[in-house]
Amino acid sequence: MFTNNEMADYIVLTFHGSRDRTYKSLPSVWRLAKRFGIPTLGSWQYATGRRRTYTWYLKSVKDVEDGLQLLDAFASYPPNDPSPLVLSFMWRFYFIDPDTKEVLPGQDKIPMIDSRLQNSQLYLRLGQKSTVSAWFTFPFEEWNEQSKLYIRTITSGAPFKCSDKHWRLWKYSNNGKWFPRSLDISI
Repeated sequence: MFTNNEMADYIVLTFHGSRDRTYKSLPSVWRLAKRFGIPTLGSWQYATGRRRTYTWYLKSVKDVEDGLQLLDAFASYPPNDPSPLVLSFMWRFYFIDPDTKEVLPGQDKIPMIDSRLQNSQLYLRLGQKSTVSAWFTFPFEEWNEQSKLYIRTITSGAPFKCSDKHWRLWKYSNNGKWFPRSLDISI
């Protein structure tokens, strides 16, 4: 309702090898490879040692449906950090006016504060432990009733709880640098 992109930019299914060898990886990887094809291999160094990861990029609705069903099948695996099987969705978008469906102007001019994040994105991670990470960048020059209403409408309709205290209004200074001013959206 508030963004110009309804579809995820990418959807990834990742199998993580067992941290303490409480489950065997190869039978699971073989099962997943038969359904989704050859995975991309990787490994991560954790405090408990190096572990392998197997990743598939899902392209079709059928692949995503199968991935969601497999989450249930892998839920009985012993707890692992990260979860044995994780289905991740990344959406990148611009905010729009919900009435006109026009993109709010100026979003393409906002510099990236963090090079790892696009200016507005949502990352959903489903597994034994599910999380959502929202990074929103609004093109509001002032904190006024119109911008407050827009943000309140988004946060009240979100399927997750937004913090009232982690909001910033970024301003461009006279010396050419961006600086934040804290906002409390509960007001």
